[in-house]
Order: sequence, then structure tokens, then C-alpha cells
Amino acid sequence: MRETFQVFQQEGENASRASEARRVHRNTMKRQLAQAQDLLRRGSSRNRTEVAAALGVLRWLPGPE
Repeated sequence: MRETFQVFQQEGENASRASEARRVHRNTMKRQLAQAQDLLRRGSSRNRTEVAAALGVLRWLPGPE
């Protein structure tokens, strides 16, 4: 989900372009984004900078094993 949201932001928050970049169906991308939004408990547009910073930090942390 982390990568999905990163790509979505990199693609200007355009679900169609993000789904092409991730090579997944647009509906899959929209479902994953909805799940991410639920986890954030507020829309990405209201805290875009905070989310981008957090994702940047997470890139440097080891992933789950």
C-alpha cells in the first residue's frame, strides 16, 4: 500500500496514470487508495506534505520480514 500511495502522489494524484505506472487495473488502484485513505483517517489532500514526508522516511526503514 505504501508504494501505491507513493506512485499516486508522484503521478499528481491521478489514479489512471498511477495504475498504469504500477501496472494494475484502475479499479484495483482506486480500491487500494480507498484503503490507504481509511488508514490515514483523513483525505490525502488535507495532509499531503505530512504523508509525503512520512513516505520518504519509510523508504529508508527496513520492511516487514
